[in-house]
Amino acid sequence: MLLIYGLLMLCAVALVAAVFRYDLYDKEPVIASVLCAAMGAAAMDGAGRTQVWMMSHWGQAASNSVLGAVEASHVGAVSSWTLNMAAAAGASEELGKFLCVLVMAVFARRWFNDPLDGLIYGALAGIGGALEESVNIMLHLDPPPRSLPATEPVRLTGHLIMGAITCFGLGALASRRGSAPAGSSPRKLPFWTIPACFAAGVALHSAWDVVAFQAQQIERMTVDLTAYSLVIMAAGFILFRLLVRLGSGFSRSATACA
Repeated sequence: MLLIYGLLMLCAVALVAAVFRYDLYDKEPVIASVLCAAMGAAAMDGAGRTQVWMMSHWGQAASNSVLGAVEASHVGAVSSWTLNMAAAAGASEELGKFLCVLVMAVFARRWFNDPLDGLIYGALAGIGGALEESVNIMLHLDPPPRSLPATEPVRLTGHLIMGAITCFGLGALASRRGSAPAGSSPRKLPFWTIPACFAAGVALHSAWDVVAFQAQQIERMTVDLTAYSLVIMAAGFILFRLLVRLGSGFSRSATACA
């Protein structure tokens, strides 16, 4: 198991290194990165406990949902319980990441000083949350896995991208700090990106969980479910890249005017 956890951590480090390639103008210190990832793990634990309580509270609805979903073969037949749980999971987990980055923006202002920092710290909170979730799932597998499940790198990548999207707008707080030299006018990330990106991250996460919960209930990945998962994944990658490009422009402008 130690080797498996080592491989899992190696995947996480590789993904973080890939994200840091976009952080061109103001590198985040190691202590800030570790702190944000640790908060992301704690937030995921809290979100998981909330979801377990919800599943217990809606237990009868879950049982009825499973009976109906066993005969379903595509995502169009999802039950209301699946939709509700997917929305609850998406909202609670993305809210946890958002709050982690908000804490960094408010209480660690010397580290949160670049318009792209919302995306960078959001990705770190996502990685921390994904690690907590992966370890928790593998600890409860029976029998224990003999190798790293293929789902875990996907989980790490998904949470990183969704965290980056959800928290990107918080970079608006960093883009308004400090004073620009006379005659300079740095571009500022608009505040409306905060609720817009949060809503986009929650919607993307919830859509992914609808597919995941449905596949779990019917105990197979159908052609439809696979197609939907690929579309959701592609949408996440595209939006992530667009936000990186947008944030880099604001970051470059702020650096040039500093």
